Amino acid sequence: MVTGPAGAGKSQAAAAWAARGSTPRACIDSDALRLHVRAGFAAPERGWNDETQRQWDIAMELWSAMVRVYQRHDIDCVIDIYAPPFPSPTGDDVIAELGIDRIVLLPSLETCLERNRLRAREPLLEDRHLIDNYVGFAECVSAYRPANVIDNGAMSTEETVDLVEQLSNRGAEASDGR
Repeated sequence: MVTGPAGAGKSQAAAAWAARGSTPRACIDSDALRLHVRAGFAAPERGWNDETQRQWDIAMELWSAMVRVYQRHDIDCVIDIYAPPFPSPTGDDVIAELGIDRIVLLPSLETCLERNRLRAREPLLEDRHLIDNYVGFAECVSAYRPANVIDNGAMSTEETVDLVEQLSNRGAEASDGR
């Protein structure tokens, strides 16, 4: 799982990681799953409510099912998702069950704002929404101190993916008992 605030470089890093290697790899974009809802789409930046939570939960069901299918077919995968590292019984259970490593990309706010302005992907976040998104995510990182946090602000995508690969391999070795 590659996570971070909007503009952190999650999508680029996840796609580049999935394109690497000599064995099959897949990239699951949680935002793309959420955007399948057209009429009645509940955008988190417009406020979090019961419908936003419901659509978020549906996306989690979808990506977790996709991970299970890929795992059954020996295809490694990465989930590109905005998932602040706060305790979530449902999310934590799914992450543990699937053996997912959470890797957080957290460059500076300025870097995220600049990357958001340059992205070709829709929907773009207005600066004020990105700032709220960033501050909330950074507060979670500060409060819950997840293990794998990368400041990729001065790193290329390839350098970021190298570090993601290292952290992911270290997590796999730990879960194998090595």
